[in-house]
Amino acid sequence: MDRINGQKSRLQAGIARLKLLYEAGAENAFTTRDELAATHTAKGEAARAASEALFKASPLPEVGQEAWRGLWEAARRYADEVAYPNKSFPAATSDEDLCVLCQQPLRAEAVARHQTFESYVKGATRAEEEAAARAVEDARKVARNAAFSTDAIHQLQMLIATEVGDAPLAEDVRRAAIVAAWRLRALLRRQPAPVAKAIWPEAALNSLMNDLAARAGQLAADQDSDAYKKLLWEFRELKDREALGPLVEDIKAEIERRKEAAAVNKALRETAKNSITTKNRELSDLLITNALRGRFAREIDKLKLSRMPVELRKTDQKAVSYFQVALVEKPDEPVGEIFSEGEHRCVALAAFLAELVTSKRYSGIVFDDPMSSLDHIHRKAVAARLVEEAAHRQVIVFTHDLTFLYELRREAEAHGRPISYQTVRRRLDRPGFVEGELPDKAKSGLQLTNALRSELKAAKPNYEGWNDTRRTSFAKGILAQTREAWEQGVADFIRPVLGRFDNHVKVSSIYRLAVLTEDDVKTVMAARSRLSEDLHASAETLNPETVSHADLLAEVVKLETWLMDIAQRQKDASVPKI
Repeated sequence: MDRINGQKSRLQAGIARLKLLYEAGAENAFTTRDELAATHTAKGEAARAASEALFKASPLPEVGQEAWRGLWEAARRYADEVAYPNKSFPAATSDEDLCVLCQQPLRAEAVARHQTFESYVKGATRAEEEAAARAVEDARKVARNAAFSTDAIHQLQMLIATEVGDAPLAEDVRRAAIVAAWRLRALLRRQPAPVAKAIWPEAALNSLMNDLAARAGQLAADQDSDAYKKLLWEFRELKDREALGPLVEDIKAEIERRKEAAAVNKALRETAKNSITTKNRELSDLLITNALRGRFAREIDKLKLSRMPVELRKTDQKAVSYFQVALVEKPDEPVGEIFSEGEHRCVALAAFLAELVTSKRYSGIVFDDPMSSLDHIHRKAVAARLVEEAAHRQVIVFTHDLTFLYELRREAEAHGRPISYQTVRRRLDRPGFVEGELPDKAKSGLQLTNALRSELKAAKPNYEGWNDTRRTSFAKGILAQTREAWEQGVADFIRPVLGRFDNHVKVSSIYRLAVLTEDDVKTVMAARSRLSEDLHASAETLNPETVSHADLLAEVVKLETWLMDIAQRQKDASVPKI
């Protein structure tokens, strides 16, 4: 019904436009056009005759004609709007008034001529000529508005032929429209009326409109009837069948696949109730549970968590095995509420390592700050366990904790494991710069001297040319780092007995400290005096504002020389005989 009403509305609008085209090119339109043109010509001739008679004695030609009238009207607008807005054009009211065209004083003769001009312009003959011209232009405008494009004619034809279903009437409408458009073009071009006349199929169009209205009314009345609903259902079913036609074979194949899948699922459900579930439990107990439990217990022991024994308990839910960490003596107590944060982290690490080892897969593993919240005992145990695991796979550890870094290094050196360092730094406000070395705070004294040498070598070409502020800032930094390097050198000397961040004293290596002499003490004390930042420093303290590049390099060389010398002496030292 909506479709028929839409067709009716579009058809009605098209017929109305076509009727305007037809009437615009009718015979009476040509007659009216010619009559209006004749009237305009006659009125124009009358105006010209009046002009010639009135302005016969005028010293200039064609006074009163079109070009002259344009000039006169422009003069009127200028006088009324600009020159003399409070006076009536063209009369002069005083001797001071000027002609708006020549801008000379108006004599009596000129005033009289102006009055004559104005009388002509506002006279009856001139008014009649203008009225006739407007009538001609109005008629042309109406005719132009009645134009009907070729595309619009084609659309109306297709509406009647294809959607409504009356091809003969559509052809009649097309012919009538083309002839009417041809006649309208002749009318607008001021050509004679064509011989061919548009035959307007008014009766057929009215009959078609009435038929559409009747069909729409009938559908509106039958829309709720059972017969209409049945037809609508059949129509939709036919459309669905048409859409599914190319997919029939695929649909049949999918139906068969689903039948087979349903049969398989039914068989699985029937067997899963007994044999599969039982077999799964047996296999997990035999192959997984015991091995994983035993490995978890060993991991707990390695990570120093044996003070409160824990174990893995297995539960089965819907043929799936799950493992849960529980206290041996109080299995119902939640582990997370009893263990500290560090212990809880160790338990998680133990479970991870137990599963990793049991699976017998040797891919690399990555830890991000595994020492968080750990005390020194568990920190050392975690470091030892990670180094142990490095014998079987690549172990990558991200950490901010220098203490844990030293633990890892000590364990790696003790077990002969190779260890590689990389530092992620921030430069200005940009993070993510990777360097293949330790951070400065973790370097040995000799490594720091090598870094200072590199800095001084890079700065040497420009050092003397820098301004005082930059040179002083650079010198202060080098001196401060050199002072830290001396302190690290002293720590390196003590390392054979007590390492940095280490609580374990190696008494067996105490003989290596005996190589220290009074000269070594004096050397260290002298360096501390030269590099001191104390306000009451000695006279030989280096002044960053006046220190030269050679002075800075000399300080680094002194430190390097002492470090290498005392390291060699410690290496050559022998255990004393008791």
